[in-house]
Amino acid sequence: MKKIEIILAVFCLVIYLVLGVFIGGKLFPVEKIVEVESVAPVFARILECESSNRHFGTDGQVLININTNKTIDIGKYQINTIWGKEATRLGYNLYEEKDNKTFALYLFKNYGTEPWYSTKKCWGK
Repeated sequence: MKKIEIILAVFCLVIYLVLGVFIGGKLFPVEKIVEVESVAPVFARILECESSNRHFGTDGQVLININTNKTIDIGKYQINTIWGKEATRLGYNLYEEKDNKTFALYLFKNYGTEPWYSTKKCWGK
C-alpha cells in the first residue's frame, strides 16, 4: 500500500469513529426497540368511572369537576389540581386531551390508583 492510501484509510476510520460517537451516539447501528404500552384493566375502569371516557362535556368544554375541598378535577382522566405544579413542571397542559392522558399514565405508573382513590367504590369492583 502506498503511504497516501494508508493516510486516507486512517483518516476515513477517524471520521467514521467521530461521526459514530458524536453524531450517532453509537459506533454501529442498532435496531431501535419500541416499547409497547400495556395498561392494567383497572386503569380503564378508572377512566370509565371518572369521566365515562370523555374529555369534553355536552357543552363542548373540557370536563371540570369542583370538589368539596375546592380542588378541581380536569379532563378525561379527572386529574386533580393538587397535581398541577407537577404537571406544569413536566410540560403538560391538563386541559389538552393528550397531555391529560400522558400525565394520568405518569400518575398511574408512579402512584398506582391512589390519585383516583375517591372513586374506588366505582372502579374497585
